[in-house]
Amino acid sequence: MTGPAHRRIAVLAYGSLLHTPGDELADRVVSRSPCRTPFPVEYGRRSRRWNGGPVLVPHPDGGAVEGALLVLADGVTLGEAVDVLARREGCRPAGIREVRVPADEDLVALCASLPRNLTTDQMAPTALAGAARDSVRAGGRNGVAYLRGALRAGIVTPRTPAYARALLGLAGARTLEEAERRLVASASPIREEPQMAWDDVTRWQAGDLVAAFRMGDPVLPVDVRDLGYRDATEQIKGAVRIDPMEFEREIANLPEGKELVFYCDRPGEATSYKVALWAFDNGRSRVGVVAGGWAGWVEAGQPVEPKPD
Repeated sequence: MTGPAHRRIAVLAYGSLLHTPGDELADRVVSRSPCRTPFPVEYGRRSRRWNGGPVLVPHPDGGAVEGALLVLADGVTLGEAVDVLARREGCRPAGIREVRVPADEDLVALCASLPRNLTTDQMAPTALAGAARDSVRAGGRNGVAYLRGALRAGIVTPRTPAYARALLGLAGARTLEEAERRLVASASPIREEPQMAWDDVTRWQAGDLVAAFRMGDPVLPVDVRDLGYRDATEQIKGAVRIDPMEFEREIANLPEGKELVFYCDRPGEATSYKVALWAFDNGRSRVGVVAGGWAGWVEAGQPVEPKPD
């Protein structure tokens, strides 16, 4: 993702970004203007960030909606904008893409490309309503609140009217505010075994990880390079090594009580994410990856040491 430095940068918002962009992003927004999405969107994803509630994502079965461009301050770089939006959306920077906004060729418009994870049957209005109800039972942010926020912002997809009617019928309510109150009042908390998703892994910037070392935080870098490890002469300072072909067995030998922060040399931190997800599912509750992997660490000029023989 590249663009001339003089081009303005904006975030294309069409969901919860419209009403709750988060402080980090809001502090960089200097103006907003209406913008119809150049792609169709629909309630095609259940989001862990909304406790399993349905959220809007690009979807071929949806429709274009009236969103907004959140224009960022001139001093915000493209890399900074991507990182801030990725943190807000709970995804990797690789999940942020540039989209064309026909009305303004001098604008770099960014949006998160979160994958859809619902089948056509799961996107039926009654199924969406059931998912929203269940998300209320989990406590905290929920699908009903997400739908309310989208409607307040004027976001209406082809499925929105039937989804909202199904939810009102399910809750026996006349408004979505009343529906949420009724569902909260009748809810019993759901306790589930955690299942980590790609967007739940902590993605450590190199400088933040070094700062954690200096403050004595219990973090441990773990080397899972495979492509270039044999010829490498250095590693991240303080790292331990496990073979990415044998990680299921070797993770058991790593110390407990520390966040395991994996780094690799695959594009998109692919090996690091694979190992981190497996570690979480097998009892390690605190895992992360180094943003940019080994190459990102070296480019940032962070501490290294000779690799053990």
